Amino acid sequence: METELFYVPERFFDAHQELLQKLPSIEDYGKKPLVTLEKALEPLRPLIDNFEILPWTAKSIMRQPTYDLNYDEAGAIYLYTIWRSKEDQTIPSQLNKALRSGERNRLNAWSSYLHLLVVALNKLPPMRGTIWRYGRGDVTNNYQKDCIWLGFSSCVGPMSNVTNQGKDSVYTVFEIKCINGKAICNYSEFPQDDEVILMPGTRLRVMRKEDLTTRLKKIYLQEDENQLLAKPSAWSLPIDITYRTEQDFKMTIMQPNGEIKSLQSSSKCFGIEQDVLDNIFDY
Repeated sequence: METELFYVPERFFDAHQELLQKLPSIEDYGKKPLVTLEKALEPLRPLIDNFEILPWTAKSIMRQPTYDLNYDEAGAIYLYTIWRSKEDQTIPSQLNKALRSGERNRLNAWSSYLHLLVVALNKLPPMRGTIWRYGRGDVTNNYQKDCIWLGFSSCVGPMSNVTNQGKDSVYTVFEIKCINGKAICNYSEFPQDDEVILMPGTRLRVMRKEDLTTRLKKIYLQEDENQLLAKPSAWSLPIDITYRTEQDFKMTIMQPNGEIKSLQSSSKCFGIEQDVLDNIFDY
């Protein structure tokens, strides 16, 4: 049976944009009170495509949030995954550009949404396992020892359906042993992406590198336990949150007829199969 292929947004292929340097302090934003999703997005009106419909869309679809997330928090994650034809005007594109710039003034407009998104992600249980991220071009020379990824890093799990990226381009595959990934397919516009997010300021150790082909390079990374971003308590989380340790969760999918379909899924990761790589890179 052929694997059905889906378009994968550019955020899964932007590892080459990382500057691999220390993150400017953003903990101050966590001291502000949480606001609704509508208020959090208001300063972003000039930056984001189709701004007016985003909050309503997210809250309408996120009708059954889990892990004690409210509608605003679940909606913040969902909006991060929404695809638009103007990719450079999506939330992940603009937010990660601001985070990677190292300029605090570029983050000012994002402070309320950033706060809401981080609180939401920190309510999800940490995921340990193997995940993958991609970069355009051969960036192996940039990774010698340790590195820091400044933005929200969108990675894929082993259940991801990904599109063929063409025959003529060069890519770098990052295989990451993570200890604090955030599996968000329960809150994604595209659950089939099996998206796992690494938080801003994630420290990684380079374990080894290899050339798979002339066009496909691979870097093996191990997530460091010492991260730059503040722990959840510094982001004004409610004190009655209970973190779950199990990795199974229900995937909620909106059907064309408006009904909600729930599937039992698992965020446990296994080694990626060769046919998965073949689906990404036709080499």
